[in-house]
Amino acid sequence: MWHWEEGRQQSGYYKMCLARGKFWDLYILKYAKGAYIKRHFDYVPDGYEHHRINFTLLRAEQGGTFFKMVKGKKIYFSSRFANFRPDIEIHGVSKIAKGARYVLSIGWIKTGWH
Repeated sequence: MWHWEEGRQQSGYYKMCLARGKFWDLYILKYAKGAYIKRHFDYVPDGYEHHRINFTLLRAEQGGTFFKMVKGKKIYFSSRFANFRPDIEIHGVSKIAKGARYVLSIGWIKTGWH
């Protein structure tokens, strides 16, 4: 724990786990120039929900904007705060053109109501 490792998307971002429990995690994400996250869903087993809150600690000078897909269109979020369901919302981060981006990300999985 407390070391940088390559992100799951193999797209140039890195993550550092600060804390983790059975159904939750807390990470810092680091994006340097050229890093991005392609649009995707996060997998969770049937009967569970994945929730995540991201807080942007440092914005890139250009690029590095979080987005969700809504009705086939990218909707970009300029706010430092993003609360979303990565298991049911297609999401990603645009490519960093200049500077760096750092994000504090907390996620949890819970049993669904169905």
